[in-house]
Amino acid sequence: INAGNRLWHIDSSYMDVRSAQALLLCHEAPPGPAPTQFADTRQAYDDLSQAMKDRIEGLTARHCYFYSRMKAGYPTTEDELDQMPHAHQPLVLDHKGSGRRALCLGNHARDIVGLNREEGRALIDELNAFATQDRYVIEVDYTAGDMSIWDNLCVMHRAGVFDDTAYRRDMRRTTINESGPESS
Repeated sequence: INAGNRLWHIDSSYMDVRSAQALLLCHEAPPGPAPTQFADTRQAYDDLSQAMKDRIEGLTARHCYFYSRMKAGYPTTEDELDQMPHAHQPLVLDHKGSGRRALCLGNHARDIVGLNREEGRALIDELNAFATQDRYVIEVDYTAGDMSIWDNLCVMHRAGVFDDTAYRRDMRRTTINESGPESS
């Protein structure tokens, strides 16, 4: 089930209250490179064509935790997914911290409200591929004691690939939820 972490995602996008920031502390890393990759969805949004920006304006994606797991090989059916919780997230966020717009994507995004499933998934796949081009990505290769902090409202990430049958990877994440009306 952890194979889904190796797909591009935004932490907790499948929950109504999103994760705003995350801290990841490495306690143990496998030998050799297995970097976590981070993609800037603000710059990716900025670089979209105006036609694409117009096309996605106002669209909402449905995010489901087990959809990303299914994509990574976990045995789940579409019918089973239909019965699981989903969160609705705008495809384009206004990022308050920077005043810029950002894409809210990743592999938890299952479909687009108002589009047929095939069309919605094709759009999500196209945008995910665009936002994870090398020019938007940085890598962090951890050793014990390293920590990274990122803004989940404008960054997608994915775990590095390593042989998890031979090596341990002990990473501890702390998530800070987005504030909402309850915090006023």
